[in-house]
Amino acid sequence: AGQYVPGGLSNSGRVRIGYRVEKDPDSPKGAPTSYLLIRDEVPDIKPIKAAYAKTMTFPIAKNIIRLQFTYYDRDKNKWQNDWTGQPGMPSMIRMVLALRSPAGAEHEYMTVLPLRSR
Repeated sequence: AGQYVPGGLSNSGRVRIGYRVEKDPDSPKGAPTSYLLIRDEVPDIKPIKAAYAKTMTFPIAKNIIRLQFTYYDRDKNKWQNDWTGQPGMPSMIRMVLALRSPAGAEHEYMTVLPLRSR
């Protein structure tokens, strides 16, 4: 189901959720470029033009300086930077997110998500 937003906005029912990263137009001048993490919800309705016209966009995080995904190959017992062309799914995905504080300090967060294989 879609996300409820205070003020009455919502996409009820099934939605397609996508995430994207784009340059932050408000990055401080002279500092390395920072990025925004954005979530888009497109309702599962027809026609497609109507669905995209009802897209809801939510900024999730700002001041991103690095977003990295690595994939764990259980058979090779190692982390890989790319999973393209591999059979099946990785057994784990590691995400590293680095953010810059308003004071300019860098903070890094990491999480590992185990995936079930069938």
